[in-house]
Amino acid sequence: MATSKTSGLTHGNKVTDGLMDTRISQKNPIANVVAYKALGLAVSNVEAATEFYSRFGFDLEKEKSVDNVNVLTHPGGLELHVFKADRAHVDNKNILMDYDENKYPGINHMSYSVPNVTACKGFLESKGITIKDKRQYPNDPRIYAIFIRDPDMTTIEFENNHGEEFLSVEHFTASMIGENRPIDHVGIRVFDPDSTLTWYAEKLGFNNLVAKFEYDPTAPLKNGRPWISRTQSGTDINLILNTNERPKEHVLTAGGSVAPGILYAFWSIEESISAVAVNLKAEGVPVVLERDVETSELKFLSKRFVPAAKGLSSIFIQDPCQNIIRLIGPQ
Repeated sequence: MATSKTSGLTHGNKVTDGLMDTRISQKNPIANVVAYKALGLAVSNVEAATEFYSRFGFDLEKEKSVDNVNVLTHPGGLELHVFKADRAHVDNKNILMDYDENKYPGINHMSYSVPNVTACKGFLESKGITIKDKRQYPNDPRIYAIFIRDPDMTTIEFENNHGEEFLSVEHFTASMIGENRPIDHVGIRVFDPDSTLTWYAEKLGFNNLVAKFEYDPTAPLKNGRPWISRTQSGTDINLILNTNERPKEHVLTAGGSVAPGILYAFWSIEESISAVAVNLKAEGVPVVLERDVETSELKFLSKRFVPAAKGLSSIFIQDPCQNIIRLIGPQ
């Protein structure tokens, strides 16, 4: 739920109305995320997922795809790297979203900005996609966001928080999804939100605090509003705070067996990957080089990513809540 206007925001004991423009940390970040490159998406049926995402603009790029990974690209610039999971969700319930009493850390949704939510709703319905939920506010008829699920129950949001354009369903096209941006944000459920917020600021450059709402740590299951941080390039993440589980292993990869869902966020950075890897390791962040995945603790990612192009390198890291991040940049 990225936003350009917020209310009831808090920073320390300060409450403000309007957009926050506050540095989270005074330290220079180790890396500066420039943009979303892709999301790594585990699915139970690659062909079914490819067909589903094609309904709203993701085209299969056979030239970019590799064995075991379908690369789907959207006009907004985002890629989905789609690969087969090892197991299905129990009872077709998304383990990150559909259990009221168990809220695990994880990347639990992807969100796209659209010029008009109602028109987007009609467009998706015309493609045979069911709207599962919507976000509205009391005494306000406007729909601010809608939510759909893919065949494996992964959540996808389409939202508008900055003022809608007048647009009919007939004139809405798939290319409008994202509004010329790869994606608005991913939602990352975390525990210890203050320290995690600082981790993303100091390690990856998400240092501009856009929104930080009241948080009650004694009520971890309360579905409160997210904390939003942004890089200098305008790339956002939403930290979802209602976590009451701290598993020893990430719930999507427990036992080395991959379940359907957003397995990793994939960001471009501007710094040298080799220098970033050294500096992250120096601060205690485990780093796995792309070439070392098969022999690492992240070996379940083997054959579940597209190798970096010539002249580029990539690494995999995990945040304090075991959420997986891939970074790509110059060698």
